[in-house]
Amino acid sequence: MKIQELRKLLSASDKERLEKVPFESEYYPRAVKLLSDIYHLICAACNYYLFSTEDPFRSIGWEQSNLFELLVKKTFALGYTRVNIAQLLLDATGGGLSRESLHIEQELVLLGGLKTSDVKLMAIEEAKKLIEGKTEKLMEKGMHSNQKYYLEEAVNELCGMVLLISIRLGEPEEGINYYFKYTRMLNREITLYCALDMINIIENDDLWIKVYEYGVKKRIKPRDCLKDRYEILKKEKESKI
Repeated sequence: MKIQELRKLLSASDKERLEKVPFESEYYPRAVKLLSDIYHLICAACNYYLFSTEDPFRSIGWEQSNLFELLVKKTFALGYTRVNIAQLLLDATGGGLSRESLHIEQELVLLGGLKTSDVKLMAIEEAKKLIEGKTEKLMEKGMHSNQKYYLEEAVNELCGMVLLISIRLGEPEEGINYYFKYTRMLNREITLYCALDMINIIENDDLWIKVYEYGVKKRIKPRDCLKDRYEILKKEKESKI
């Protein structure tokens, strides 16, 4: 399909019209389903050559994180159900990516949509269920299975969501312990690097120091750039005392 045909296909149900469908409308659930289908289609087109473009999101004039934010908003308006939460967790942590997007962007959008502590706890529970299911599938696959990489990536991203939600709940210790235990990184040093990179994105220097020291206590040897940043942050923290 040519990208011009995709634009024409979406013209009758573009972002602006979907935004305007009122919650009270009998067509609201259908509009949310259509929005979800569109998002999944464009994500798939980022991984496979479905349309004549190298960046489907950009080609139709939508930023991936903005479209996902609309999907989160509209979906949760239907209710904070476990089904809705689980599906949005899968959408945020997996699927195709625009050239200008990373999973962390969608994950932070979803994190912002989890408004209450109860909903956040529910999201952690659902994320852990998904991790358990994907880990079981990994055990069934051979070491060189084509699906192995994608399953490991999905587990790692979902573990990242558990960590992010735990931080937002003010209980980072539980999230840190879970992240280091269940991620499927190549080695523990990469696990530490990825955890610190995620915390750097949310700009929490105190927690960055804490996780760095947690890794060192676990006898993980950080790479030089992490050592340098640790020394800088420690000096900055001490100068404020």
